[in-house]
Amino acid sequence: MEELPFLHHTVLRCLLLSVMFQKLSTQLRALRQRQLDSVACLKMQEELNAPVKNKRRRQKIEMWGSMQEGKRYKVNIRKPPEEDHPGLSISSLGGSYKPLFGEGSEACSWRPGQRPIIW
Repeated sequence: MEELPFLHHTVLRCLLLSVMFQKLSTQLRALRQRQLDSVACLKMQEELNAPVKNKRRRQKIEMWGSMQEGKRYKVNIRKPPEEDHPGLSISSLGGSYKPLFGEGSEACSWRPGQRPIIW
């Protein structure tokens, strides 16, 4: 009769270990899949970056060659934002546009009163 509780506890322990093992193996599979996804993502990003890196490398080589020959090399200068988007310049809003004061725009014109000076 004393063997029954021992057997009962042993079976429960085995079941508990089995459930824990299944849970752990599921988590490990999910972790492995995330790792594989990360590696695949990095590989795709490297493939996308490769042409850009090659282009920059060729430009640097050409620039170095021009410098060695004493020629002027091309420097990429970004255009001012007004030239990139001519329809969005401040001058197109009119000369009276003052964003800090709200004049010439649809902003609220109310401003808090002057605070009293306390000595």
